[in-house]
Amino acid sequence: MDYQTLKGTHDLIGVDAALYEASEEEIIALAKRFNYVPISTPTIEMSELFLRSVGGGSDIVRKEMYSFLDKGGRSISLRPEHTASIIRAFVNAKLYATAHLPYKAYYLGPAFRYERPQKGRLREFIQFGVESIGVSNVEEDVDVIILAYEIFLSFSIPAKLKINYLGSDESRKKYMEALKAYVAPKLDDMCGDCKERFEKNPLRMLDCKVKEDQEILKDAPKLKDYLSEEDKNKFTRILNILDDMGIDYQLDENLVRGLDYYSGVVFEIYAEDNLELGALLAGGHYDHLVEQLGGPSLSSVGFSLGVDRFVMYLKTHADVDNFILAPNAYVIPIGEDENVRTYALFVRYYLSSVAGIETDIALNTKSVSSAMKYASKNKIKYAILVGEEEEKERIIQVKDLETQVQKAMSLEEFLALLNEEEHHCCHEENDDEEYHCCRHHHKDE
Repeated sequence: MDYQTLKGTHDLIGVDAALYEASEEEIIALAKRFNYVPISTPTIEMSELFLRSVGGGSDIVRKEMYSFLDKGGRSISLRPEHTASIIRAFVNAKLYATAHLPYKAYYLGPAFRYERPQKGRLREFIQFGVESIGVSNVEEDVDVIILAYEIFLSFSIPAKLKINYLGSDESRKKYMEALKAYVAPKLDDMCGDCKERFEKNPLRMLDCKVKEDQEILKDAPKLKDYLSEEDKNKFTRILNILDDMGIDYQLDENLVRGLDYYSGVVFEIYAEDNLELGALLAGGHYDHLVEQLGGPSLSSVGFSLGVDRFVMYLKTHADVDNFILAPNAYVIPIGEDENVRTYALFVRYYLSSVAGIETDIALNTKSVSSAMKYASKNKIKYAILVGEEEEKERIIQVKDLETQVQKAMSLEEFLALLNEEEHHCCHEENDDEEYHCCRHHHKDE
């Protein structure tokens, strides 16, 4: 039988796997710089968790969840998103009583939705995200938006930030009444999803992608006209801070997000030079989720980044080599002498395990020539040649594959050479905004 991946899933092999890992590592490093700590939750949860938190009116709950009955007759779901699980874990661990607030955590892992696979949209997908739980002011909302924006800057992606404000419960209630009054006479001409949203969550109609429905909603009441003075002041404060920070944004009155728990500010970030990919990152403020899941009344804010879509962008718009770590050294034993091969293993062990240098070793190549070609093709900086003479004298032949200069030296001398190069690399002036320093991807700050 010819086994294939399931529809909406994919294997990550070679460059693809390396690109995922490299980009994830850099994003995590950035989150840590903003003082976020890791959190991980199970892939499966009780279905009720998502029904209660995400909302019965959302497309996720209505059409997209992978749910099943386990052997105990309980309804179990693969998580369709992470926020509900993070808040559940926060409440279960009583972190509201023991942790410093806001509790700032980042996550990375798969989520699952049964939807029609298309460009940048899978049924099993990877999400990175952050949650700041227990926020008490709009400045903390903006701090999360700044982190989201900084991710795009760190990868030199031109960011297009769209932002809206959903307002308080009372403001949204008044607006939804006005929206329903406007839509009611036209509802028969709208799609089936909008008819269902009309009853369960009218705000979601604003996000409809059907052109005919968009035309109907073009003249619908605007949410901004129903915001309270407090809501308006908060949103103005957020926009003023973004202006002061030099962060460009676009007001989008139809931006409501697809999850029912959002309130206050909501936002999405696109790659401005590839808008057809859709939002790469999205998030917002939410007030009641902690309380709904058994905790105290705490407001929170967060975002999620679609790693698959993010990497898809990088593959077509960035220098992929900047994100893939090649070994610094390739150890090549010359001939089949057992002592030489043993010494080559020692050299590799010393460089990798003792000195912490990325290395590989040629134990199965047919010739030195083929090993050298492999090293050059994979942009390895140094070939380390080891033969009978080198084994006897406990030295190595180091060939710089960029300059083609070869020199005999001890292992200690080679490490000194690498340290000198790293020092020079990290302190030299560089006019490029992005450069590949010390075998790693850095931002020239």
